[in-house]
Amino acid sequence: MRMFSEQSSSSHNLPEATTYKLLIDCLRMRQEDTYSFAGDTMVGTIYNSEPSSIPAFRKFIAKAEKAQILPPWWKASSTTHCLHLSASDEGFSLECAQEKSDIQETWKDHYMPMKLRMLAKVVYGNVPFPEARDVLGSMVQAEAGQGRLLGGF
Repeated sequence: MRMFSEQSSSSHNLPEATTYKLLIDCLRMRQEDTYSFAGDTMVGTIYNSEPSSIPAFRKFIAKAEKAQILPPWWKASSTTHCLHLSASDEGFSLECAQEKSDIQETWKDHYMPMKLRMLAKVVYGNVPFPEARDVLGSMVQAEAGQGRLLGGF
């Protein structure tokens, strides 16, 4: 899944602010999942007693760049702009936790947590909860009408 690549024409044309918010929430969903499902904390996050998750976010962006999922317009200063948005927009602060329900409400999209998890999987190469590796694939198939979740519910 190349969320921001040129192969994905609908998502690489997102406004910069929307892209920044997606990346921030992707990291925040990942740190929440690591804590909730793996019972662990990510280094450099508020879940690991840091005042903000900026250190983990910088590592996330570096990994995203290596995974080639950042939009074509992304440059070195984009990370600074993204962090500035995080500091100025309380809803996307890297100093605050964001749970699944918060993300669904913010984005008005029931599937946004799954989308963010899929993006994080591309960036990190794994998911923080091994039993869910097959679940993500099943959810994608169900969303595309190719499968069923939880016996069809």
